[in-house]
Formats: sequence, C-alpha cells, structure tokens
Amino acid sequence: MIKLGEVYNVIDDQTLQIKSLDDDELYEIKGSILAIADIRDSMEDESNSTVRFIEYDDEQMEMVV
Repeated sequence: MIKLGEVYNVIDDQTLQIKSLDDDELYEIKGSILAIADIRDSMEDESNSTVRFIEYDDEQMEMVV
C-alpha cells in the first residue's frame, strides 16, 4: 500500500529514514541515488526549512517516484 511519510534523516545514498504519518513510527526506505541526493541537498540548505514528504510502498519499503 502507498503511504505518506515525513523525511526524518538521510542514512546513505540509497536510504532515507522517514516518520510515517499513519503511526508516527520511524522506518528506513530505499530510493534512487539521484532523488536522495536532491533531498540531502535541500535538507542541508539552511535557508530552506520546509517539511519534506515522501510517498512510499510500505510492503517493499521503497520510495514511489
């Protein structure tokens, strides 16, 4: 099932830690290197403090692009 989560942390080039909006639990999900690099760059930009939301497949624990 496709769910929505808030980006909590970038673990590595292919893994994000997200907080599920359904149950407030932290999960690690996989994603593409380019998408995660963009997320990492936007998180490191101190002038950009927006919350980032990600759609993910909760069965495969992967980003939905």
